[in-house]
Amino acid sequence: ALLAAGFFARHSQPFHIPAFLTSLGYVAGVMAMIALALAGIRTVIASNTWRAVIVSGMVFAVPVWMCLENWDDHDRSETYLARDFAHNYLNSCPPDAILFTFGDNETYPIWYAQEVEGVRPDIRIVNLSLLGAPWHGNQLRRKVNESEPVPLSLSEEKCNSPSMDYVRYYENPKLPADKFYNIKQVVDFINSEALKTKLQAAPGEYIDYLPSRNLRIPVDREKVLENGTVAARHQDKIPESLEWKIPKNVLYRNDLMVLDVLATNNWNRPICFPTTINPSSLLNLQEYIQLEGMTYRLTPIRGSKDKFKPGSVNIAAMYDTVVNKFRWSHQPGNRVLLNDTSAGLIRHMRMNYARLAEVLAEDRQMAKAKTVLDTCIRDLPEEILPFDLSMLSIASMYYTVKDPENARLVVGKIRSHYEEQLEYYLNLSGSYHKAYQPDTQQAMAVLNELIRICTTHQDTEWAEELQIKFRDYQEAYLEMMG
Repeated sequence: ALLAAGFFARHSQPFHIPAFLTSLGYVAGVMAMIALALAGIRTVIASNTWRAVIVSGMVFAVPVWMCLENWDDHDRSETYLARDFAHNYLNSCPPDAILFTFGDNETYPIWYAQEVEGVRPDIRIVNLSLLGAPWHGNQLRRKVNESEPVPLSLSEEKCNSPSMDYVRYYENPKLPADKFYNIKQVVDFINSEALKTKLQAAPGEYIDYLPSRNLRIPVDREKVLENGTVAARHQDKIPESLEWKIPKNVLYRNDLMVLDVLATNNWNRPICFPTTINPSSLLNLQEYIQLEGMTYRLTPIRGSKDKFKPGSVNIAAMYDTVVNKFRWSHQPGNRVLLNDTSAGLIRHMRMNYARLAEVLAEDRQMAKAKTVLDTCIRDLPEEILPFDLSMLSIASMYYTVKDPENARLVVGKIRSHYEEQLEYYLNLSGSYHKAYQPDTQQAMAVLNELIRICTTHQDTEWAEELQIKFRDYQEAYLEMMG
């Protein structure tokens, strides 16, 4: 993994050691084979024995055969998804943003893009996993590349203190339970060394605690309009403060650091999160995030509670990002090998394209909605990942924007993908079919959803055709299950 300038991740990765040892074994084996081959050749030259010829041929033939048989299964020379995702994460952020990432899969490619390719050096990356260590929190006080230091009120001494490892919530009887408290005051309360801000855990021992889980961030109306946190079209929705309740009874060091950034930033710099972030890392702020590409931006305007489509969508910003800023290096005809994580990211992105098209259609911008759908087909084609359930919303939206030809194209590819699976699953014998029962049920559910989509959009011909095929599979499934 790349150790980016100004950052120090783990100094060694223990799980790399077996790979290094295995590589050494391969090198030693290749050298041994070359030595044997040379010895065999010398024998042939010296004695012209047929045995040496056969041995030499076998020595060369085995590795060559293995290479020919396995190369295409391991060749990732045309796979650029990690770099592309890093580029797109960064270019989904507004200027001078603070981007909270979580795991290695997000952070290291982004650091590579910044430090090696020079992509968006104005963005400050804050890794929530590493933020659990004092050194990473204190690194935020320094300028990195073109990113100014992150504003913090917690002192360096406090960040290094074991008292920051975790802080529990204890109800303070002096504080009304239904009131929301300024986040800055709460962070200052935890940061204070005064005994009146602590609880006595034992004789002579005092601990920090969280006095309330009801927090609010005051909103400067003019500032959030000026810096684009809220679009002018939504200015009538700006509240006096963002109010929310933390669901946790225990806050760890990384949670406390996030609260400090939210308290001290005061809406000056955009606060962003990857769309793939674990919801628990958002501290229950899901309703206040705004989709702007491959990142969410914190906004004071409350949005949806839907866990699959949280918050809201910044239509103008996301459209510009998706259509004009995203980079996908895949070329037609290239073979891209995906692991489960990469495949999941592709599915996730397809659904985000569909969400943007949906809100554009709701805003009666049908031409732009169709452009987004066409862009999804172009950027994330079936050559990268088959059209599976992640394309259901794309198919439905094509009908919505009055493009039945492309709607049928997508529906047909989804249908072919799952019919091929069902033909295999439903012809398994013995106990094998039970192992694939969840996959069989998923394939059946997808076909049923395709019927619903076609019926809803009055594509009667395709709906009836799918219904006939579905009944055949349903009968075969019931017969198989006995």
